[in-house]
Amino acid sequence: MLSALVAVQRDFLVDGAAHEVFERILHELIGLSDSEYGFIGEVLHDELGEPFVRMHGLTDVAWDAHTRTLYERARAGGFEFRELNSLYGAVLRTAAPVISNAPATDTRSCGLPQGHPPLRGFLGLPLIQGAQLVGIVGLANAPGGYDRVLVDDLAPMLATCTSMIVALRLEQERNAAEQALLESETHFRNLANSGSALIWTSGADGRCSYFNEPWLRFTGRSLEQELGEGWAEGVHPDDRAQCLSDYERAFAAQEPFRLEYRLRHVDGGYRWVSDEGSPRYDSSGRFLGYIGYCLDVTDRKRAGLALDALAARYTMLSGDAFYEAVCRHVGEALHLDLVFVGQCLEEGGRINVRAGWKDGAAVQPFSYVLAGTPSELALQGRSVVIGSGVAARFPDDPGLRDGAYEAYCGVPLADKEGQALGLMVGMSRRPLDDQQGVRELLEIFDGPVSAELIRERGEAALTRRIAFGRMVARISSELMPARADEVDGLVLSALAQIGRYADADRAFVFDITEDGRSVSNTHEWCAPGVSPQAHNLQGVGFEGSLFC
Repeated sequence: MLSALVAVQRDFLVDGAAHEVFERILHELIGLSDSEYGFIGEVLHDELGEPFVRMHGLTDVAWDAHTRTLYERARAGGFEFRELNSLYGAVLRTAAPVISNAPATDTRSCGLPQGHPPLRGFLGLPLIQGAQLVGIVGLANAPGGYDRVLVDDLAPMLATCTSMIVALRLEQERNAAEQALLESETHFRNLANSGSALIWTSGADGRCSYFNEPWLRFTGRSLEQELGEGWAEGVHPDDRAQCLSDYERAFAAQEPFRLEYRLRHVDGGYRWVSDEGSPRYDSSGRFLGYIGYCLDVTDRKRAGLALDALAARYTMLSGDAFYEAVCRHVGEALHLDLVFVGQCLEEGGRINVRAGWKDGAAVQPFSYVLAGTPSELALQGRSVVIGSGVAARFPDDPGLRDGAYEAYCGVPLADKEGQALGLMVGMSRRPLDDQQGVRELLEIFDGPVSAELIRERGEAALTRRIAFGRMVARISSELMPARADEVDGLVLSALAQIGRYADADRAFVFDITEDGRSVSNTHEWCAPGVSPQAHNLQGVGFEGSLFC
């Protein structure tokens, strides 16, 4: 299950399409439960408040042209289940697991459409975030039936699935926030109450002056109860002193801050929130107080704990420590004098050695030029083993010559698209007799080492995505409470943040005429040394695309 969790989270972190990630999760759930088919759906509500399920992952069980069309709609996220008098409907009504090992006689079942594959067993699993049912997993036809033990065993995978649905919703909200930024200040004020972020503001005296509706729904308290310092009554007693101390310290310095603490939920329990605050100023630079937003991160923490518990059974290492341990194991198993893990540098033509094992000791990081080395062959996508005479075959490789190496072995490390990430290399001062054994052992480790490189890359990508999300939230939270005379300055500030994030020369806002025929530059930010062009971009002809 650990490898499945790592693979699913890796797919998500490296910008996998949502339906592909959910199909991967469903594939793993079917395999782990020995089921024949299943589905993953998001729970939504119609205008009457009735729940229904929108498919994000569905096994292909189509039996005619009509059901084939339904399956393709489901893959695109356009297919919905609305029948509440059913086994999956029982999950929607109760928000609890449903186990049915005899569906044909189960009174909760609504039967099957003509032509549908037989249903000999059903397991319905709710996906819960806090007290809210956000999704459902359905699995069918495990040969031995279903039981509570399997439900408990699947908990880490279900936590990951829940996190994917929540992340998808947050991504949709971020997209809505970006669109709102381009549309109107009024839209942003509505967004404060329509999103999931808990937004607050304080005055120059440090006392809180506003909480949005999501905050009040989360805590179950009135605005009057939360104003001033009333909100602190909901902070967990073990976190309250540190929370207030950190807030007061940041307030005194008028600097941004980010806190994590437990806040009492309307259900009486406590949930972890990440609270990020930023100082506010008027157009003349006068300090007005703070504006902040909180996100519920409880499930992220729980999923992280579940994944950590699984990982502890296999390894406590990551990054360079993991690479060094692998190199030491391979070196000692194959009696190699040098083993290292190298990563391709972005500029190309060079390998950066992350870690390794040489002559019984750890290798310090170094880099080398690829040209004229056997590593060039390994990076072409296949493992390479040269049992003897490698220095004579590659006379321009100083590493082979200086180390007096006689044999070389290398295996490429790649991502799921086959793009080269680096390679794992071994060298020996003696000929390698069992070349096939050497190749097989290297290929056993190329998957875990590649996965760790991908994880590191994904972690860096996630860090950048989080920075982007925070930037959007920060911009929106500054614009929402702004007065009309502050908007121009805040828009210019937003353009500066966006431009620096994208490493751009300029960032623009254009006004499009009502007839759609021309545009005029209303706001412009330029990087240092870049000349403004706003005066040249007035009344410019526009036919559907800007300056392509």
